[in-house]
Amino acid sequence: MLEPRATVAAMAAYALPDLSAPDGVSPVVLAQNEHAFAPSATVRDAVANAVADGHLYPDSEWRELRATIARVRRLGPERIICGSGSMELMQLLVAA
Repeated sequence: MLEPRATVAAMAAYALPDLSAPDGVSPVVLAQNEHAFAPSATVRDAVANAVADGHLYPDSEWRELRATIARVRRLGPERIICGSGSMELMQLLVAA
């Protein structure tokens, strides 16, 4: 049977934070993908504009993103690879 390394086995298990507040005031607890403030008007506008095309598949060749990265990094867009998350990029790497 596989056993974890001693350093991993010695780690404390993850525990949820204690949200009880003795003074009756609930603390603000945010997860890693949350923010304490509402989005700016610029972000709200960008989301509203993105929703307009939300029914369409994205460009699978990532032309606009690759062109922007190429311009900023002074590279040819053919030297840049993009994907829908790390799993897709790893799959492309293995396939290559």
